Amino acid sequence: MRIQQVTKKKRTTDCIIIFDNDEEIVLSMDIVLKYQLSKNKEITSDTLKEINTEQQKINIKQDAFNYASYKPRTMKQVQQKLEQKGYFSELISLAINFLVNFELLDDKKFAYTFAKEYAHRKNAGPFKIENELIRRGIEPELAKEAVYENYPDEKKIELAREHAKKKVKMLNNKSKDKKYRSLRDSLLRNGFDIDTVSKVIREVLED
Repeated sequence: MRIQQVTKKKRTTDCIIIFDNDEEIVLSMDIVLKYQLSKNKEITSDTLKEINTEQQKINIKQDAFNYASYKPRTMKQVQQKLEQKGYFSELISLAINFLVNFELLDDKKFAYTFAKEYAHRKNAGPFKIENELIRRGIEPELAKEAVYENYPDEKKIELAREHAKKKVKMLNNKSKDKKYRSLRDSLLRNGFDIDTVSKVIREVLED
């Protein structure tokens, strides 16, 4: 194929390449310069395939960077996002390694930070936080470790107590038995163990 026209895209560093068969591709300026693409230059199918692969590598790195830099992500989340965009596994591995090297992707750091922040924001128990981490792609062993390190018993009691105090305000007109059941179910759903639940409910209902 012969290049018919090379035009710079407005407000970007990309170029539009138009071939003599009216096919168009968008390439970064780096690739245009690397392959010395210009009007009337002949491009073989093998070279075009190589160029497209190079551009895909640039595209996936940019997509991965945009997704991971917006807010902290796990490797699994990045993988799923790139799969949704239609990228192949070889390119996805390349992009994930790129993010790791730039310290934009770190599952251990994500797990520890998430466990600490989620507990305070949601008054959540350890079981729920573990499940939330696993749902986001963190390995179960790492999820458990992150929760354990950030969740001493006194903190667990404190968060369960805060959750129960908020919940009991909505149960003023209920009987003591109904309050107990409602508090128990709410605390268990929120990831607290049964011993913590029983202890906190007794405190809250006595108050």
